[in-house]
Amino acid sequence: MTLSKKLNAFVDEAKQTDAYWVESAKLEFALILEQQRRAAGLSYADLAKKMGTNAAYISKVSGATPTSPSNPW
Repeated sequence: MTLSKKLNAFVDEAKQTDAYWVESAKLEFALILEQQRRAAGLSYADLAKKMGTNAAYISKVSGATPTSPSNPW
């Protein structure tokens, strides 16, 4: 079995779990939140103020943590 077939089998199996779909929804939300935040020209602090929370929470929800190498912001 080639790597791509193994990967496809792994993904197909993962899609059968609730955890996969929960994480998929969280990722989609985070990406849309980040896109909309940037389009509005808001900082994390600005968005947090509008939402009645703090910038650290917005950063966490959007996945923009300093220890996450996959996030360039």
